[in-house]
Amino acid sequence: MSPVNLSNRRFVDSFHNFIFADEAARAPCVYGLKLPNVRRVGTEECTDSQPSTMQQRLVAILQAAVHLEYLHLPSVVDLDLVLTAAANMTSLRELHLVFGQSSRPPWQILGTFCSPLQSLRVEREKDDSWIDYDFWRMTLLHDHLAAFAPTLEVLELQMVYFDISPSLITTPFTALRSFTTHWFAGFNESTMVALLQLFPNLDDTLFLDFLDTMEMEFAYRSIRECSMEAQRARAWSCLDRVACNVDLAFVMALRCPIRRMDLRMYYFSPGRASVSSILRHSCPQILHFRLPLSDFDLDDLDDLFPSEGVDLLTHLVMFAPSTHLDDYGRYKLTSWNQFRDKLISSMKHLRLTHLRIVFYYSLFMPDGDFIGREPAKVAGDTDLYAAATAFFSAIPTLRHLSSRQIQSGERNTDKWLSSKAWRIAEHRVHEGDQLSNAKSRSTKSIVALSTEAANRIVEQEELDLCSSDKSMVQVCGDASTWGD
Repeated sequence: MSPVNLSNRRFVDSFHNFIFADEAARAPCVYGLKLPNVRRVGTEECTDSQPSTMQQRLVAILQAAVHLEYLHLPSVVDLDLVLTAAANMTSLRELHLVFGQSSRPPWQILGTFCSPLQSLRVEREKDDSWIDYDFWRMTLLHDHLAAFAPTLEVLELQMVYFDISPSLITTPFTALRSFTTHWFAGFNESTMVALLQLFPNLDDTLFLDFLDTMEMEFAYRSIRECSMEAQRARAWSCLDRVACNVDLAFVMALRCPIRRMDLRMYYFSPGRASVSSILRHSCPQILHFRLPLSDFDLDDLDDLFPSEGVDLLTHLVMFAPSTHLDDYGRYKLTSWNQFRDKLISSMKHLRLTHLRIVFYYSLFMPDGDFIGREPAKVAGDTDLYAAATAFFSAIPTLRHLSSRQIQSGERNTDKWLSSKAWRIAEHRVHEGDQLSNAKSRSTKSIVALSTEAANRIVEQEELDLCSSDKSMVQVCGDASTWGD
């Protein structure tokens, strides 16, 4: 059931009138509310002793909606009375708060809430660019949100500065199953121990979008060793989905079964964080992997996937840029055939059943660059069917392959904005048919899939692109549904 979106003063007035026209019958049926952003909507002038009419009506609605379970506040600025009313409620299960730089610290406000929350999402306003680690310290979360520890199952935070040590954790969040943050800082030798103590029963989602590595790059391997040691004594039972960059996956060194992993690599750094070492010990069933858009060479694809420990991997989604920058910031011309063959060589030992690859070409070249003048040299003979045949031949277990080419630049061609998909079809061989292998009772062929069939498989098998890759596909001018 979708929440009622009270996006402006007119909707607040209308909904208030609707509810209180028959409060006894209507107010108990309100499940969720999304309140307006007061700073953007604007309120009439008021004094501390005379709150705005809109605030008064929002408070009245909250007090009447005795069964309200979901509440979203796009901004808490100038909503003190509304926050107080929300804090006094006991029916809330899901809460989404957005704080600005001028707001009070969120943890102090949340510490006053009486509802046994099951889901909490806290973020900063999109037009706020400041980063204040003190505002997002994990010690504050631990101290002020302890009341939610027995009930909170989903926690999403805009940022986390992980400053808490294991010895300071007195209240574990035993009900928490999913933890998401979009900026993670402060990972050190004791962080994995603290995470396991703080969220002992995490088994659904661990989404750590960006790792601030400024103070830890020199200590990657020692941090990884500490994380491994911590999980020898105690590890999560399993994780349904892990999403992070390669650096964070490397230092966490997860030792539990993982169904799906989303890995993002910003640049290759030999000897620092190895994709191969991550997959050797933390191999998922489904892997979404993005290569860097620059700063890597074809030789970096060698040993990208380990030769052992990857038997569980059956589904791979790969975003692969096909033009790269050299050490001087100049674009290097990459042969399509070399690139294709390197990719195949790097994954031919995998037991994949489903593979999706997006080949990305960037043509934003300076004037006079020969690639810009002759873009066909970049793509070369990009025959997707020939590539599919090569992949199917190299990976005997492969049953479905989808590939897409996208190109950013001033010149678009149908060839570079194409999407194709195939599956392996097996045909029974009848008596009397000639076989090259007398022991075979069936023969295989590559069958092209329609867009509808390909989209259906993408959805069923979780081969969809991540949001940033979808955005890049759309920016490049590909309007097909394959990026949806």
